[in-house]
Amino acid sequence: MVSYLPRVAVDAVDALSGIVEDLEIAKDGWGNFYIPSWDFSNMGLMREGSGYLLKVDGDVQSGAISTI
Repeated sequence: MVSYLPRVAVDAVDALSGIVEDLEIAKDGWGNFYIPSWDFSNMGLMREGSGYLLKVDGDVQSGAISTI
């Protein structure tokens, strides 16, 4: 579980582009998700203070989530 800290809301696909090679699925608290291997996202914007569940296959550095 990670929180999104930047003050600017960013589309999930753009925000997670730095970890897309290791990202299996990202989910928000409303049941929306992003699966890069399916090229599908219905998450919309990642917003300040919201929590997200990320399942990754590999090491991901904190700070890899982009604020664009």
